[in-house]
Amino acid sequence: MELFYQWIRDVLSVLQKNEDTDPKRIAIDGKAVRAAAANGRGIPYIISAYLGNYGLSIGQLKVGEKTNEIKEIPKLLKKLDISNCVITIDAIGCQKPIAKQIVEQKGHYCLAVKTNQPLLYEEVKEYFSYAEKEEPEKLSTYRTIEKNHGRIEKRNYFITRDIDYLTGKENWKGLKSIGKVESVREISGKRSRETRYYILDEEMTAEEMSHIVRGHWEIENSLHWVLDVHFREDACKIKEEKAMQNLALIRKICYNLMKLDTRFDKKKKMTYKKMSMLYTYHLEYVQELIFQKIAETI
Repeated sequence: MELFYQWIRDVLSVLQKNEDTDPKRIAIDGKAVRAAAANGRGIPYIISAYLGNYGLSIGQLKVGEKTNEIKEIPKLLKKLDISNCVITIDAIGCQKPIAKQIVEQKGHYCLAVKTNQPLLYEEVKEYFSYAEKEEPEKLSTYRTIEKNHGRIEKRNYFITRDIDYLTGKENWKGLKSIGKVESVREISGKRSRETRYYILDEEMTAEEMSHIVRGHWEIENSLHWVLDVHFREDACKIKEEKAMQNLALIRKICYNLMKLDTRFDKKKKMTYKKMSMLYTYHLEYVQELIFQKIAETI
């Protein structure tokens, strides 16, 4: 595992010489490996870290049987260089110790707030309900509309630094802003609505927040989906703990190598399925990825 982290650091040092993208966004999320559940045991989970700026998997950690994601996320964070990065985590990671650790590691956080933090959730929810009607000047707002394959999705983003009223705000290290995202999705005439709330340790505009919030879902849509559909991770029946973790890591290495393969840049965007077929029929492509792409960073 340490070799993987060293490789990722070397890869990023090369990429960052050619492109300076700020802020860097690291999404952290857990994923089940369903077929690996052993008799009498729960479904094993692996927490992954995903660097959205470059579309790379940069770390993983298995959640043990007698622990949970809340205890394991800090261990994964310690493995990563998160300085000047924005860390996004779903509501399970909205914990005071995790926020504190991120700031102490010189990173920034955008954490989803749900009912697992009941007082914070209710106060943030009530604030936006009031401010949207009575004090809209205190809110930065931004709106997007997406139309794709018969689906229309409208998103309204709100953010404010008006947090003086929050109970125990001093317990959330560096807390400076709260945000809200309201999504309305319409598919075949059926409409659904979802509202999410966030806490952040930076002051920013609603448009800036929109890029961070939307970027978090890349770990689901770009990493976890590919691992399940193209690498068949969810169907892997290997139950021995070390073997399961090693195979999960090998999949991520292959995923990263495909992301780093630039041979198809001048052609029409290739799907993972087509790329996999090309690798199957052209073993020289695989050799180049292993012996050139890895060698370039050593």
